[in-house]
Amino acid sequence: MQNTKKVDLVAQFRKENVDFSKIEQARASRTIVNTGLEAYTGTWGTAQKKHLLNRVLTGYANRHLTDLNNLSLQKSLDLIFTPEKQPSVPVNDYDYEITKEETEKQLHFYVEPGKEYVFVPEPNNGSPWPRHQSHDAWLFKNMVTQSTSIHWRMVFFLHNLLAAGKGSVKMLYQHYMTLFNTSFESYKTTIYKITLDPTMLDYLNLQSSQKNKPDENYARELQELFTVGKGAGSQFTEQDVSEMARLLVGWQFSW
Repeated sequence: MQNTKKVDLVAQFRKENVDFSKIEQARASRTIVNTGLEAYTGTWGTAQKKHLLNRVLTGYANRHLTDLNNLSLQKSLDLIFTPEKQPSVPVNDYDYEITKEETEKQLHFYVEPGKEYVFVPEPNNGSPWPRHQSHDAWLFKNMVTQSTSIHWRMVFFLHNLLAAGKGSVKMLYQHYMTLFNTSFESYKTTIYKITLDPTMLDYLNLQSSQKNKPDENYARELQELFTVGKGAGSQFTEQDVSEMARLLVGWQFSW
């Protein structure tokens, strides 16, 4: 028999006896830090370290706070701006049981468990999503297991800024590795490499731009969102967009 009794969530919450006054007091006791371009010379204690780690990591753990023990502010910054090691290529952790018949059907699309799949063609008649899910898990795992470095936070920042749609796993892996490998380079270098990235070429139509009919989609996004910015103070014109589109014609990829 189905239980139709309604649960009073409000009543259950009230039973928790949450002391909201203590929460408000904790909020009120927060220290407001005024920032600027001048070198910080204030207190460098646990509260300040947590504040910094919250902003430079994709989520800090006690081990990250421990890494800053007995380090000066400058030494802590040196550690935070140390690049991560190159991440390993994703491997098949999505398909550990497969029959001989299924293997024969997939032919060269099959990847043995524990083996790299990024550069193996995806099956035409099968779903590629297990690989996509595995790739996403690989990405999140790298962020969760980050060292005390801003590196993966920079990858996440650039991913949000230079947004591109989903493609094949190979394209996505290449895209994230482009962001990873340019995180500590100049933004000019990042923009140059992301412009030629297959995922971006496909996402904003630069792949299909032709000499007799330049596609302005990427040229506009490049100036409006990625570099100059739009609004009253922007310094680019519609003519700039048209000329940029003409300049970028010809970039394609064979994937």
